[in-house]
Amino acid sequence: MTRGRHPELGRKIAETVACQRGTVHLIDQGKDRALDILITTSGHVILVTVQRSERLGEPIQKVEELYREPIHRIREIPDGGPVCRELWLYSRYETLRFFRIENSAVIELGRDGTPLPRAGT
Repeated sequence: MTRGRHPELGRKIAETVACQRGTVHLIDQGKDRALDILITTSGHVILVTVQRSERLGEPIQKVEELYREPIHRIREIPDGGPVCRELWLYSRYETLRFFRIENSAVIELGRDGTPLPRAGT
């Protein structure tokens, strides 16, 4: 949630998963960077921001509240067509949780990038 130290552990964990989804391009560290990983596939470009989370199990509404600032920064990046924006949260236990950031919604994803069924459906 904070803009503290760059998430090296998270980037390392995320890179492993990203390699399963396509060709991985790591973004250089930088104070004002909005992205950590760019994944290219035959049909998509996936822009990934990696953030550490102390509360990984929160419901999606709480995730939107807790990560309001990074979600806002991600939404400033153009998307649509073959471009997808994602937020990947990681815990110190090396667990990841994945979200697609759309203009008006946050959708939880599985490891492979497919949307998970919403709770209660």
